[in-house]
Amino acid sequence: MLGTTWYYKQWNAGFKLHYNSGLHDIVVGLIDRRTESYSTGDVQVGYDFGKEAAGYYGLLRNLRVSVGADNVWNEALPFVAATTTGWDQNLSDPRGRYIYFTVKKKL
Repeated sequence: MLGTTWYYKQWNAGFKLHYNSGLHDIVVGLIDRRTESYSTGDVQVGYDFGKEAAGYYGLLRNLRVSVGADNVWNEALPFVAATTTGWDQNLSDPRGRYIYFTVKKKL
């Protein structure tokens, strides 16, 4: 995994690159191969209103909002014959592209 984060005043952004070189897929007597390598990228952008934020009755004070996406390129997982699901449950996520929005408030 390789990642970077950027901060500017109340703004922040991040990017992570996940790379898997594949794995040895073995079904005794049937398959002995190496799966395809694959990579995914995750991005996130956020804004912190902070302690000084003026808002309607202070609703924005200590509020953080962010939006992001995991697996931005919607990279499909390689097929793994040695599992019951067809994908490596320990190293991968079968959801594909996943977009999220978060709101956090410190009371």
